[in-house]
Amino acid sequence: MRAGTGGGVDHQLNRSYELIYQVITDNMADGTAIVLLAPGLPALYSIYNADHEYDTGSVLTEYSPKRTDDPCIWEVTCKYQSWATILSGVKGFNPELQKALSDITSGTSSQMQPGGFDSQSPLSRPPRVAIGSRGFQRPLEFDLNGRACVNGSKERFDPPVDYDDRRLIVTITKNQACPLNLTTLKLYQNSVNSDVFLGQDIKSGKVLISANLQFENKILFWEVSYEIEFRDDLWDPYKVFNSGYHTLRITQALPGDPILNPDGSRCGTPTPLYVSTGAELPALQNVDGTTCIAGDCIVYPQNHPQITTPDYKGFKVFKTLPFANLNLGISASVLTS
Repeated sequence: MRAGTGGGVDHQLNRSYELIYQVITDNMADGTAIVLLAPGLPALYSIYNADHEYDTGSVLTEYSPKRTDDPCIWEVTCKYQSWATILSGVKGFNPELQKALSDITSGTSSQMQPGGFDSQSPLSRPPRVAIGSRGFQRPLEFDLNGRACVNGSKERFDPPVDYDDRRLIVTITKNQACPLNLTTLKLYQNSVNSDVFLGQDIKSGKVLISANLQFENKILFWEVSYEIEFRDDLWDPYKVFNSGYHTLRITQALPGDPILNPDGSRCGTPTPLYVSTGAELPALQNVDGTTCIAGDCIVYPQNHPQITTPDYKGFKVFKTLPFANLNLGISASVLTS
């Protein structure tokens, strides 16, 4: 049950309305959160509609629930405001829209925002896709041929040598209705794909989400951008080059002997480590000249001929979630054809 209780028009023809809905619960312990979930209550930003009258330029902006003398009966006051009032604080709002929005008989606006708009609903537009890349510095441990990055004396460079690396960035921007599902966006922020996405490997893409509140054709909506950064060597597990200052036998709880330089001094920079059972490389020697044994963490020479690939430790850092649930509306064929 609902009834109009009031409203008004100011000197700029901005309208306000109030409607009261009666909500009956079956438990006197039910509070505001349960009452606001009652079926029949209008949604936020729905237009003012009181059966025999309506105003497409005014929308619901606030609920005010109040318990009556009967603990199981509530009155929910729904407050409506005109778009001009709501948008006065929105970045980019064109004051020239004021007159059109204040016209209670106007179904569409002939005014133009910066950039222009037409009668098409912004929510019906397809997603926009932009492709770019991001550069960053990365320490050079091994080159593409598997050779260790060492100087003429077979020592690692101190400080380490950095090189330029880049990752592919795909940004998908789509218009979404108000209100925004912040729970889903929070869950997916900085997450990694658990499914094949845009034809790319599982765990290769990480998403960052941002949104801007927009207004067009009397529709308030969110322009949401999904920035997906792709990594060839995957985001999960997050790989860290395996290096250190000590050897370690697996059966021991603490680090073993320090790694020494040829002159007997302790190494001043982390030295590559290789975890071995001892069986696959029986001829490999530890830095102290002893032969490796099963269960050892072996420190190998940086240019040892039997070691052609670096060793990395993997760590679980990012959440993995199905990107298909984001409903971005972009087919893999758009980017892979």
